Amino acid sequence: MIGRNFPQFPLRDAPWTSGGAFLDHERAKSELKALMPEDAKEAIGHGVKAKRSKSGAVSFDVLETEATNAPIQ
Repeated sequence: MIGRNFPQFPLRDAPWTSGGAFLDHERAKSELKALMPEDAKEAIGHGVKAKRSKSGAVSFDVLETEATNAPIQ
């Protein structure tokens, strides 16, 4: 394998190299953390559960929601 020529992939055009999705994820995570009050141990809403650890770190879990039979408009 040493010295074998592999084709050069255009990584500069790859969607994961721009950082867009990563930056969107980090922004959304910080916005969710800002919504949780500092003195709250747990918060639940809109299918997301946030828990604060003893050290103050906030973790998120996605809750499974029941399927509703809402009318389609």
